[in-house]
Amino acid sequence: MTSSTASFRAPGTFGCEFCPKALPTKGSLNRHRNTHIRPYKCIVCQSGFALRSDLRRHEGKHGSVNPRFMCKWPECDFKGSVRKDNLLRHMKKMHSKVATTDEEDNCNAASLQDVYDEAIQNRKELDKSLTILKLVQDGNIASLKLLLHEGGDVMGTTDTGKTALHVAAFNGHLKIIKLLLNTVIEHNAKDAAGRSALHDAARGGHSQIFRELIAAGISLYDRDNNDEDPMCEACRNGHRDLAQEILGIQMQLSLSDGSPMGSTSNERSGITKSTSDEYHDWVKTVGLKKYIKLAIKNGHHAIAEIILIQHSDINRYHLRYALGKAASNGEHQLVVSILQRKDQLDLWDYFRALGLAAMHRDIPIMNTLFEEAIQPKIGASTVRIQIMLLEAVASGYDDMVRFLIGKGANPNYQYSGNWVTPLYKASSRGKLAIVTTLLEAGAHVDFLGSRGTALYIATKRGNKEVVALLLEAGANPNISTNYRETVLQAAVKINDKALIDLLIEKGAEINASGSNHSGTALQEAVKGGDKAIIDLLIEKGAEINAFGSNHSGIALQEAVKGGNKAIIELLIERGAEVNASDSYRSGTALQEAVKGGDKAIIELLIEKGTEVNASSNHSGTALQEAVKGGDKAIIDLLIEKGAEINASGSYHSGTPLQEAIKRGNKSIIIQLIQLGADIDAPISSDSYSESHPGVAIQEAVKHGDQTIVDMLLLAGADVKVPANKFCGTPLQEAVRNGNQYMIEQLIDLGVSINALEYSCHKKYPNPGVAIQEAVKHGNQTIVDMLLLAGADVKVPANKNCGTPLQEAVRNGNEYMVKQLIDLEADVNAPAVESWRRSWNGNFNPEIAIREAVKRGNQTIMDVLIRAGAFDPNEA
Repeated sequence: MTSSTASFRAPGTFGCEFCPKALPTKGSLNRHRNTHIRPYKCIVCQSGFALRSDLRRHEGKHGSVNPRFMCKWPECDFKGSVRKDNLLRHMKKMHSKVATTDEEDNCNAASLQDVYDEAIQNRKELDKSLTILKLVQDGNIASLKLLLHEGGDVMGTTDTGKTALHVAAFNGHLKIIKLLLNTVIEHNAKDAAGRSALHDAARGGHSQIFRELIAAGISLYDRDNNDEDPMCEACRNGHRDLAQEILGIQMQLSLSDGSPMGSTSNERSGITKSTSDEYHDWVKTVGLKKYIKLAIKNGHHAIAEIILIQHSDINRYHLRYALGKAASNGEHQLVVSILQRKDQLDLWDYFRALGLAAMHRDIPIMNTLFEEAIQPKIGASTVRIQIMLLEAVASGYDDMVRFLIGKGANPNYQYSGNWVTPLYKASSRGKLAIVTTLLEAGAHVDFLGSRGTALYIATKRGNKEVVALLLEAGANPNISTNYRETVLQAAVKINDKALIDLLIEKGAEINASGSNHSGTALQEAVKGGDKAIIDLLIEKGAEINAFGSNHSGIALQEAVKGGNKAIIELLIERGAEVNASDSYRSGTALQEAVKGGDKAIIELLIEKGTEVNASSNHSGTALQEAVKGGDKAIIDLLIEKGAEINASGSYHSGTPLQEAIKRGNKSIIIQLIQLGADIDAPISSDSYSESHPGVAIQEAVKHGDQTIVDMLLLAGADVKVPANKFCGTPLQEAVRNGNQYMIEQLIDLGVSINALEYSCHKKYPNPGVAIQEAVKHGNQTIVDMLLLAGADVKVPANKNCGTPLQEAVRNGNEYMVKQLIDLEADVNAPAVESWRRSWNGNFNPEIAIREAVKRGNQTIMDVLIRAGAFDPNEA
């Protein structure tokens, strides 16, 4: 036939008579032509193929017994080919070695040829052994009988493990099945995929053969390697009558012996009640879902209907699954059938199916679901349809959103929990198509909920296309809640320069003040460290020295925190005030630089004129912070630049010496003392922080460092310093620590043994009076030392401790109780509740007798009673 496109093809090429394509050779033309005429036909189903190899692969679906050419190279996992030239091509590609000499090349070629010859010979032998299988496949019963009579081997299998029984079952040869069942062939043999002959009978849809195999004892309960039983094959291949018959057999599982079809004992072949129960459970939990899925997926809705209507184990779970599959696959009639049992499903089952139908834009199914199932469920209530709209938006079903709005859903509905609108949710998830749909339907672009506007959340999530669309629709970029950042601040936080440009172009306020969640745009840009964004904002007029907020310091302070010297220099160059006061979140720039420990930045700020001794409400002075950090080089630098050694403590810090002692840094302590630090500097009256240090000698004793204590005493520290809100007296702290040497040392220096405690509301209270603290910790040696030094055993209870006697009773220390009574301690002294409370109440002990009763110590109770103790509540 002459090509219809001959006049258009290039010279020297051959045109195809079926399409405009031109090929360079006649051979390639012939191969291409076969894709049109498909000359290789399947004798079973008459399907056509362009290549013989494609036909061979297809024949495998019909139970072909033709063996493959298998590679015999050691450890090769090649799955075989129906053509020997493909085998040879595989061997040359995978097993040829690169030869460096002619001798090696010849040796390699000989090895390949030997293995190839072995594969060909193996195929010939397989052909001979498969004679019976070929006769079975062709249905040649006369030749088969003759061969079996002559002793032919009926046990042969194909390369996929199929026996003659499998092949006959699939190809529908009933007479051959009956013949084979009377031979020694293994009835329950499985192929390589774990399938029995029953699977192949179901696959071919041969009901009579299926019944014959069941009667012969082949188990309906067998499942293959994919956990599929014969019913799965019937559902996959659309064999309705057979599927209905299998369902009937499954119904008989309720019989006492569990045998299908009332078979005889000889036919049951070992089927047990436990096997039946296991299969029944599998059908309920796994099988039914598989059946429904396979039937619907392959377009066999009639089978799906039979299963859903007739099977006694169908429940809501199966109906919901089937409805979803039917909606996904466009099976309208099946959807209608399932809705006949809509009383077994709830609203969200229908909503899910509606979403699946919407994904495929199947409007007829959507209408059916809404009108037949959803509308009757929601009735006159609008709340449920509004929630469905929100769920549709969240799921990204644009067509469903359109559909629900068309059914009356309000695009401006606000969910009462947080006043979120559909537009906000769509913008949050970057659903551009849904945002467009909602805006077209009249959604209010600037609605302000508790989480901000749609523009705000789209910006925060970096959804650029949505942001552009909302701005185009007229969204105001300067609307924000009182405690959240502005839209521009949100864009800066995610370092998106394109969004920042767009928002500024649309009128976003560059200098909007900070909030609990954000600093100004410039402050947030500095935190992010993107110099290009900082340059852009300054160029557009950002205020460099704008005040900080609860969330941020001023721009220079934040730059110092980030340690980016280039940005610090840029800001100073553009006019940043190096001595700007502290903010709620920051100290001065120098104080923050000291905290960061960057000597180069500290030197830069000092060079630019920063105040070395600036005070701060939210930081210590630069030197105080340097001492906290323990960096001697920075301390030396600050002292060299004039830092005040005796700067008084503040809310956040003690003096440099107090902070050094708190951290036990001896070299810094020596340095500060040598430079004239005030040893007895008082504490700050402004601070109530429990981490604040006390006076130097108190702090040293509190931490129990004898070397530091000796250094301070040598420098003239006053050991008689009274207790304060951060520490007890030196003696009280030493007693609490149980440090006998230090107690003796302080007593020798003339401290007041009975100095008063300082009571204040703290998580960890100060120590009590020395004798109270000693008894409380039960240290008899220290108690004796204090008594010898003149301690008053009659000291009253306070917010930190009970009386000495009360503490001794609580500890159950009989010796100490008697000792204190002998020294005329008041056995009926009143108790005082502590500042600190435990889960079960007061931390302090109660009056002595009541404490003894509570502890159940009869000996101490007797001692107290003899001394005149009584409980006023029982008088």
